[in-house]
Amino acid sequence: GGGSGGDQISDATTASLVSQVRELFGDLGEGFVLACLEATNNNVEAIIDGLLSESLPPSVAALDRNMPAHAFARGMTAPGGGALKRGSAGPAAVRDRSAAGAGASAGAGGGASAAGA
Repeated sequence: GGGSGGDQISDATTASLVSQVRELFGDLGEGFVLACLEATNNNVEAIIDGLLSESLPPSVAALDRNMPAHAFARGMTAPGGGALKRGSAGPAAVRDRSAAGAGASAGAGGGASAAGA
């Protein structure tokens, strides 16, 4: 069975993977482990190796390791997440300077609201 969900895995599978990591690293918050799973495409071995060798992906290395599950939001560890959005505003600034100013402030506010969602 299964397999049709692509990258999406069931909550039961996710809980099992979180448990595997937290058996070895009981001090880690569930949200931090979820972020690690997302960043490594659910590769528990890569997470454990990264924790032991302090070589976690940059997208999770700076996160609070005590982060609870409710603080985790899917997509938060997407490669270059915020940087891509800021970078894409660059060419627009060249074409229309007044729009660039509005875009920059909207982008800053958008980041805050996304984190709260």
